[in-house]
Amino acid sequence: MKEKLFDAASLPPSRFLGQWDRVQTGSLPALLACRVIFPWSAPGAVARDVPADTIWVPTAPEPLATEMLVFLSNLEPAEVISGPKKSSTLGTLPLEGGGHIHIFQRVVELPTLPSLHGSPKFFKGISKEQLMEANRLVMWGEQPDGSIFFLESRVEADGAAT
Repeated sequence: MKEKLFDAASLPPSRFLGQWDRVQTGSLPALLACRVIFPWSAPGAVARDVPADTIWVPTAPEPLATEMLVFLSNLEPAEVISGPKKSSTLGTLPLEGGGHIHIFQRVVELPTLPSLHGSPKFFKGISKEQLMEANRLVMWGEQPDGSIFFLESRVEADGAAT
């Protein structure tokens, strides 16, 4: 896949574009590690061949977004009384060596995104004309609290949604 995203001169040395340095909860019972935000316009198609225990999260109504919150925790699942305000629990996963990952979801206001200008980078072999069929992007960064965020969004060109 990375060969489709990068030409040979700019190919990263591995599939990891970075590494999160804040991986310990320390004395805190839980630490917000990651937010993943899906706007109301996110695709809602359901795959047909998936495990029976797959948890489906509905798309938020327009103009809101669904926010997934991933916490690293020293707490056992039974000790977690509730997640953040207006959230529901999606699941808990044990971590090798102790601790857990707790995952919550909630509907939030869609963040106001800055206008980004630049030259789009298309998959190798995909033309500008095919952009109308490949109109999604993923952004990521670090929040002031040290957590990582990912935001999936549709692409808008010249003020018109594509």
